[in-house]
Amino acid sequence: MTIKSKVSLYISIFFTLLFCIVSIFIVKSFSNFRQEEFEGRLRERAMSMIKLLVEFDDGVGDIKSKIDKTKIHELYNEKSLVFDPNYNLIYSNMDDEQIKWSKSDLDLLKRDQTFFKKEGENEIYGVFYDSDNKDYFALISANDSTGKRKVNYLIFIIIISGIAFISASWLVSFYLVKNQLKPLDDFLSKVKSINNLNQETKLEITGSDKNEINLLGIEFNYMIDRIREGFLRQKEFISHVSHEFRTPLARMSAKIENQMTLDSTSEAFLKNIFKDTNLLSELMDS
Repeated sequence: MTIKSKVSLYISIFFTLLFCIVSIFIVKSFSNFRQEEFEGRLRERAMSMIKLLVEFDDGVGDIKSKIDKTKIHELYNEKSLVFDPNYNLIYSNMDDEQIKWSKSDLDLLKRDQTFFKKEGENEIYGVFYDSDNKDYFALISANDSTGKRKVNYLIFIIIISGIAFISASWLVSFYLVKNQLKPLDDFLSKVKSINNLNQETKLEITGSDKNEINLLGIEFNYMIDRIREGFLRQKEFISHVSHEFRTPLARMSAKIENQMTLDSTSEAFLKNIFKDTNLLSELMDS
């Protein structure tokens, strides 16, 4: 995997995880807010019933009719139970559905004053009201269908926007990384084209930004200049050395050739020396 692919992948994964974390936080926060808000509504309903009981404590029938008149603000699937200090049920609007309760629940309610719990689709709020005349226990259960629909709609919106955001982040990250690292591709192609016959290759430095790629290009061009200078010095050295060797060899060849015309007794020996000298000269030329 290339560096461009790795960087693009890491950036995309980072933004994907970041979006998921933020989305989970938003959904969790909104769910907690919905629950707290609904718990407050249950508390208000429970306290309104208890206050009516405290106000009309002279007859159960009157109390029941008064409480029933407050159903204009009734919650969805609302069920209510009210108990006196002896745990006797004094009010109920239950039909076929029941609130599951036990004496231990009322004992816990008396000790902690309030509690809140979930039971299936419904949520139950309990409150203990300590008045001067009489104490009351109230249990109220309801289903916050509206609030749950809002949470589900929020999750749906986050999923749709998440798909769009994540797709866009992946595409944009790959495009930006590829565009920003394009000089590296040019750098690679230039390096491949360099040899001892092509030493004029240099990178084009775009802009005046001193980013890592431009700095690398500047150093690369400086290195090419030094390499070219080294090649030139090498050629000059070889030329000088060849010249220095060729001159005495030429003189030796001339003297031997002259000697061959003067001394016939050593002609074979001189021919061999002359041949070797010429061979040495050819090697130096190479």
